Amino acid sequence: MIVAFVGFIFACIPGALIVGWVLLPIAFVLSVVSLVLKGKRKWMGVVGLIVSIVGTVVGFFVFFAVVSTAFDDAFDDAFAPETAVSQASEEQAADDSEEPAAEPADSRQEMVLLETAFGKSTYDSSTWWYVSIFENPNADYIFPSTGLTIEAVDADGTILDSSSEYRTILSGKSAVAGTLFSVGDGQIAEIELRGPGATDSTRSPASETGTFTIAEVAPTTDSYSTEVRGKVTSSFSDDQEFVQIVVVARDGSGKIIGGETGYIDRLPAGGAAQFEVTFFDPLPADTKYEAYAAL
Repeated sequence: MIVAFVGFIFACIPGALIVGWVLLPIAFVLSVVSLVLKGKRKWMGVVGLIVSIVGTVVGFFVFFAVVSTAFDDAFDDAFAPETAVSQASEEQAADDSEEPAAEPADSRQEMVLLETAFGKSTYDSSTWWYVSIFENPNADYIFPSTGLTIEAVDADGTILDSSSEYRTILSGKSAVAGTLFSVGDGQIAEIELRGPGATDSTRSPASETGTFTIAEVAPTTDSYSTEVRGKVTSSFSDDQEFVQIVVVARDGSGKIIGGETGYIDRLPAGGAAQFEVTFFDPLPADTKYEAYAAL
């Protein structure tokens, strides 16, 4: 009888059904045995038999209720995500019908290397000068505070020396010029320019960005050097400080024969400033000069 009651209790608990199912058959067998024993009181065997039978029936109902609940939950989980996705798709379709057409694919272009030149310095045969002219073809995109690396490579592809600088690359043509001090006995075969990719650019509409205009470029040559002066005008809405000026020198045939760099401490907003760049050689009288301003 005691085993039957304990089994009945466990049979009613969903998480402990298995215990009830073990105890109830045991209680049934013990009850039957108690009824056939001679000289023993039968009422506890009868109670145990009835409770074990009723407990088994109740256990089956509890089992089927648990299985039915689990099946419903699994069914809902299986189909709920699909319904959610379907609803989301319908809502997205409705939103898309109200939104304007998507913007065209990214049309930003890579920077273009236009021209490079290099040569040994006449005042120091262990150093080399270099010039690299390149273009940002994107009218409404700039490369803010980006790094440029100039590499001097020999005929075997070995990098002999390199130089780096940081600047903001505006739309249009720009130039870098400098000196390489660590080439040693090597012979430079070409100059390579490495810079940012198109996706590194930032939108900056040309009408809002600002530009530099260079004019009145003129040389003054003596026995030791050539001074190149000119005027740069700014259309920026703010003062610009430490503006870099690169002057490129070409001979009568248009070949680059040198390049030097100078700076302007402050260029007023919408104003102009004079620059001066020095070539440490007296350049020929027919030399032509072109200048580039950069931030």
